[in-house]
Amino acid sequence: MSRDEEVFEVVEPGWRLPAALVVVVLTLALATWAWASELTGRHVAEDLPRIVLPSVADLDVATAELRLSKLGFVVGVELRANETVPRGTAFGQEPVAGAKLELGDRVSILVSDGPAGVVVPSVVGQQVTDAQALLTAEGLGGEVLEVNDDLIRPGEVISSRPGVGARIAQNGTVGLVVSKGPAPRIVPTLVGTDVNSALVAIGRAGLTVGTITRSYEKDRPAGQVMSSSPAAGEPVPREMPVELTVTGPAPTVSLRSFTGLLQETAQAVARASDVQLSIVAKPVPFGDPTLGRVVAQGIPPYSDVPTGTVVEVTVAVLG
Repeated sequence: MSRDEEVFEVVEPGWRLPAALVVVVLTLALATWAWASELTGRHVAEDLPRIVLPSVADLDVATAELRLSKLGFVVGVELRANETVPRGTAFGQEPVAGAKLELGDRVSILVSDGPAGVVVPSVVGQQVTDAQALLTAEGLGGEVLEVNDDLIRPGEVISSRPGVGARIAQNGTVGLVVSKGPAPRIVPTLVGTDVNSALVAIGRAGLTVGTITRSYEKDRPAGQVMSSSPAAGEPVPREMPVELTVTGPAPTVSLRSFTGLLQETAQAVARASDVQLSIVAKPVPFGDPTLGRVVAQGIPPYSDVPTGTVVEVTVAVLG
């Protein structure tokens, strides 16, 4: 070795030993904690009560859920087709009745979803031909029952039996309740009543008033119903017009002026106007220009008078 060469001694760092001791201590602590937790968990598990699972068969789903929940179980519902148990009724459970379970265990209630088969589609509001076509496409038949309805138009499906969502066997039949429109209205008895009462009766019967014809009858008071068309008791569609014949007042005419007319002319005009003349003579001398003419009339001209009225007129005659 040369005098000029230096010798170096490798010395291990002093911190490595304490660090190793810390790791060992932590490992022991974790192992101790895990062992204690396992013992504690086993002790708690061993202390949980075990409960005999009761049967909920034949209960409705709400009652069955409530009964098992009160016992501390976590409850689930499974719908399954069932040909004999009514829809919504429990027919079993998983685990089965009699099993011993701990608090918090899950129990599934088996609930009937009705018979297996085809689900009835929604047909309400459709025309009956469309509803039947839809049922045919689903492998079902449709039987129509027509009923009167004041609001739903004729031919529209009001309801189905069974209703939408129900299951029926393939090739089964769905009853379709179909509107045939408003029920017929019966024309009330109107003859012999006054016209105002008749109008009220027509409205209450669900009908409307048609043409009112006035006809004079001497022995009947004005405003009385003489006939109706259609007649009383006939079934007719809702809001059908009912025509009435009603007694009216005596017909009138506007009286013509007879003054200045020759007597014969005045009488002809009177007959055409459906009135009668009563002649009163007034003597005048020969050569009087009014000779043979009407010089006055008892009712003023252009007055409205009943037909057949007797009008007194004065005629100038040679005196």
